[in-house]
Formats: sequence, C-alpha cells, structure tokens
Amino acid sequence: MISTRRQMVCLFILAAAASLVFFVANRPRILIIQSQSAESTRSREFKAGWSRALNEKHILAKVSWHSLEQDLHPGFETQTLGALRTIELEDPDLIVLVDDLANDRIGRTLASVKTTSLLFVGIDQSPDYYGYIGNDQISGIVEQLRLEPFHELISILFPESKLKYGVIGIDNPSGRARMNQLKNCSWSQHVLSDSALVDNFTDWKKFIEDHRDVDVLLVLNTAPMMEKKGGESEIVPLREVINWTEVNSRPVPIGIEAGYVTNGGGLAIEQSPRRFGEMAAIRTKEWLNPKPILAQDMHAMEFQVAICLSRLSERKLDVPSIYVESARLSGTLFP
Repeated sequence: MISTRRQMVCLFILAAAASLVFFVANRPRILIIQSQSAESTRSREFKAGWSRALNEKHILAKVSWHSLEQDLHPGFETQTLGALRTIELEDPDLIVLVDDLANDRIGRTLASVKTTSLLFVGIDQSPDYYGYIGNDQISGIVEQLRLEPFHELISILFPESKLKYGVIGIDNPSGRARMNQLKNCSWSQHVLSDSALVDNFTDWKKFIEDHRDVDVLLVLNTAPMMEKKGGESEIVPLREVINWTEVNSRPVPIGIEAGYVTNGGGLAIEQSPRRFGEMAAIRTKEWLNPKPILAQDMHAMEFQVAICLSRLSERKLDVPSIYVESARLSGTLFP
C-alpha cells in the first residue's frame, strides 16, 4: 500500500515536472528591439514600464532584448545586421520595435512577411510610412507630438501673454515627421515664428544666431554626430552641439527628447517612455489572447521632464518644484 502511494506521488511529481518543462519550452517568445542603447535613459525607462506592466498583467512569456544603439553610433549597418541575425536565431513569436529607427531599419523588412507578428512603439511617422497598413499581424502605438506641456511650463517661466517660438531639428525622417506634426499643433496664444531642419553644424548655428528675437527655441531632435559643414568630412559630437546651443542661444532651448539634457542641455519635455513600455506590455497581453483586439492609433498622453539645474541657474530660471521632483523620480534630474 505504501509502495503504491509512493509510486502515485512519484508519477504526480514527474507529470508536474513534465508539464512545467513543456510550459517553459512553449512560452511565447518576445523579442524587443530598441533604437537606443540599453543604458540610455529612454531605454531604461521603457524597460521599467514594460517590466511593471508585465508583472501586473501576469504576462507569461520569454522576453529578450536587443539594442541598435543609435545614440552611440553615427552608422547603423552593423547594428541592423546584428538585429536581423538575432531575429533569425531566436525566431520570436512577437517582435516589438521601439522608436522610429528600429522600425525603419527592421520593420520595413518584416512588413512584407505576412506571418510575422510585429508591435511598433513610439513612432513619429505614420504606420503606412513603414508599410504597416493592410497587414493584420502588425499593430502598435504612435508618438503624437503635443505642445500643451511646453506651453504650460513656459507660461510659468515667462508670464507674457504671447511668445514667439523658433524650432530647430535634424533633417532626417524623424525630424521631418515631428516638424509635420508640430505645424498641426495648437499654438494657443503663442506663435511659431520660424523653423528649420538642417544637416550640418554651420546651418544649425546660423539659424540660432539669426533668430535671437524669439522667446523659446524648441529642439526637435538631435544626432550622435553632425557634419561641421555640409559636404565636408569633419564632424561635431552631440555634446559640443548642445553646449554651443546652451551658451549661444538667447531664447531658452527646450528639447523634445530627454537625451537633450543627458547630453548637456538644460531642459526637455518628452512623452513618457515608461508609459510607452507599459502600453507595449498591455498590447502584448492583448496579442496573447485567443482573439486579440489591437489598435494602431494608440497614443501615450503622459510626459516626463528632464532638468539640468546648473544650466537653468545660468539663465536665472526657477522651475517649480513639482517639475524638479518629477525629473528626480524619473531619473532625469542632473546637478
């Protein structure tokens, strides 16, 4: 009798172990490819939001990460080939592409493969720019530029009823997409005085020097390196570009990416990458359902602030404590 009971217990344990092994081996495989390096603030915040929602939603999946490191390298060919190789080796059930560069480099190739499930996150371009429309295996979250948070903070720093904005950015797909969005934004009582997308440091400086009459300078995007002059091989590092901008811009420069501050700027307001991570996990949970309901026009509404206190002190700007604490909580407050 005892021997029979032991046999039953052993069979139960073996069956449970076999079931666990089968479950682990057959969990959905999810590969997340981020445009920026894993150590960047944006990537860390996205991963924190993803992990939090993953635990809250009890998503059972095997998740792996890959970075294209666009913030570290001016060229992306090696990183792109590495990502494609990772996809080939891991054969994921769902590929999550974060930000425009990952979608541009990887998504265009995958869009033509109708059996590949893809989730795009935080893109400035419309989904059809990458060939995503018409493929029911693809869905995602669009990053829609909104100016209300900028107007709100600027109205505190500068109580004037009407302010003139200048806008500068890099002439690349992301910059062009943001510029198109920006021109359709609500400017409230303020005005867009002038804007430019440039591809070299000489033109960048010229725009800023020619627009000393504006009150606020919005920096749409940046690049790891910039040509010193159009058509020449000499390049200027991002930190040098931002430092020159902070020192020489009469209007207050404000970045639309937190990376503007992590690379030496004073102030930036961007849509929350942590919230993008949470929303991506929620969309993944829906995808795991037997009958997923995915939306292509989701937008993140939350924002995060990045602040360098010494840069703002140089301009004698006193940012309200709620913004300082918000930056501190998101890890984007610098002395």
